[in-house]
Amino acid sequence: QLYRDTAPVQNTVTGLIVSDSSNASAALLTEGVDYTLTTDTQGLQVITFNSSFTLAPNEAIYMLHESAASEGTPDGNYTTGYIWNSNDVTDDTALQASSSEPTTVLE
Repeated sequence: QLYRDTAPVQNTVTGLIVSDSSNASAALLTEGVDYTLTTDTQGLQVITFNSSFTLAPNEAIYMLHESAASEGTPDGNYTTGYIWNSNDVTDDTALQASSSEPTTVLE
């Protein structure tokens, strides 16, 4: 599930976003309308926003996903990685950012 938050709550000192998809200003996006999801490669999800999608300054995207671990995968903490490819709206400069988040496997 993908949510767009037009008024996320930010930490006033660090600027980091501290709200999540339950924030009143977060709206669920619709697959096939707002974005497409490709899962052709095991362990990889590619999200492509439609060409008119623009994330304004001080907005946020929240991604919630569930994935199934192979049988026999031990409980524990793993890491999920993200790579964002985008284009600047003023001059179409290609941009890229990456992040990783802790992921917990539970039986």
